[in-house]
Amino acid sequence: MNVVVLSLFSFISTNIDDLILLVLLFTADKIPFQHALWGQYLGMICILLISWMGSALTLFFIPIHFFRYMGFLSVFNGLYRLYKLCTEDKKGSLKNKMNRASIFSIGFITIANGGDNIAVCVPLFLKQSREEIFIFVLIYMILTFIWCVLAFYISKKLKFEEKFGRCIKWLGPILWILIGIYIVVLLK
Repeated sequence: MNVVVLSLFSFISTNIDDLILLVLLFTADKIPFQHALWGQYLGMICILLISWMGSALTLFFIPIHFFRYMGFLSVFNGLYRLYKLCTEDKKGSLKNKMNRASIFSIGFITIANGGDNIAVCVPLFLKQSREEIFIFVLIYMILTFIWCVLAFYISKKLKFEEKFGRCIKWLGPILWILIGIYIVVLLK
């Protein structure tokens, strides 16, 4: 199969969940587009490097189930954000606003949620030449940008915040916790 078609299908099939996550994070956490983009790039580069190393080392040193523990980072991030929301509400002050998701926290979520990417990319990289892997990575980087733009557009077009008002601010922390639990449970 052509490496372009293969990379397109593998990206789309393993990143639908990232698209939904990005839409919700843009809406609930009001993440700046640049943070999401650079966090996604950071995470995707790590996933592709791990996949390449995994294919080169045939996974003797980095078992895929290791990534389930990264889900705890997401859970702790969500709990911290809930704590900040609760203390903000008790004080009745808007001065104590939650920090927006950082580039690194988005990168960690991308990596932690990337077990399916690694599971798909490792065997694909085993059968590709260096040039084909380069094309594969280039297409993944282009699609990562498109995914972020699409998620940002969807989040603005749907106008969740206008429809759900005050409830939407609780969605971000809850989403971080649920994604973390999903990652921990899924990658047994």
